[in-house]
Amino acid sequence: ANRDYNFKIWTGGVATKIDSVRVYGDAHANTIMNSTIDKAAYYQTIVNSTVSGTSTPGSPDPGPQPMPLSQGQIDQFKADAESGGTIAGDVTYANGVSQSLGPKKITGNLTVDNNSTLTITGTIYVQGTITLSNNVTIRLDPGYGSSSGVIMADGKIGVSNNVIFQGSGSPDSYVLVLTTSPSLDPANPALDLNNNSDNSIFYAANGIVNIYNNATLKEVTAFTLNLQNNASVQYESGLANVNFSSGPGGSWVLKAGTTREIR
Repeated sequence: ANRDYNFKIWTGGVATKIDSVRVYGDAHANTIMNSTIDKAAYYQTIVNSTVSGTSTPGSPDPGPQPMPLSQGQIDQFKADAESGGTIAGDVTYANGVSQSLGPKKITGNLTVDNNSTLTITGTIYVQGTITLSNNVTIRLDPGYGSSSGVIMADGKIGVSNNVIFQGSGSPDSYVLVLTTSPSLDPANPALDLNNNSDNSIFYAANGIVNIYNNATLKEVTAFTLNLQNNASVQYESGLANVNFSSGPGGSWVLKAGTTREIR
């Protein structure tokens, strides 16, 4: 066309952005906007932001990183759940019910509401959505010991109103809350979180996670992380040393790698 064109191509990833966030460590992104960075910042473009450490403009864009859980590991979680049988349709526990469940596959939606307690006795896989709200407790059976357990869905997961997650009682035991939803729409996110949580790990490798209302979380991995209303993520555990079991007395199915990235 006898003209010059100025454009950029990302191969294998997307143009990363940090917008309206305070980062207590280093920040790496193509674009940093309206943010406070307590340590060093590496970027192509920075707008209306404060950097306390070293600023490095013109830095290469961060390359795509592998997610801590492979598709093979997620497929294994599903197989573990299916090994305990299938419940057809929706499952609801409400009004103070205490229920144990797992390993189990649910073809519909799972709802736990109104002061109910769900004890996970094996991996739970829900093909629909998971809704947890109103003073619910989700905990692992003590038989998990120092292992962690999994509750997962193909659809949206919503967590709100004083939901409590508890491991088995061991300090190394966590509940992994995982969705494979690909939704990147903030109005209909893969994961919606309104709670503080010290005993759970939230994972949405393909979708967006919304965190609201001053919630403080220990571990979140997502394609897009959307923090609102003074929410924060304080990484303490990481996935590096967490072992997941198919259930009390079950065999080991995963020892994750060392990745601890926010995406």
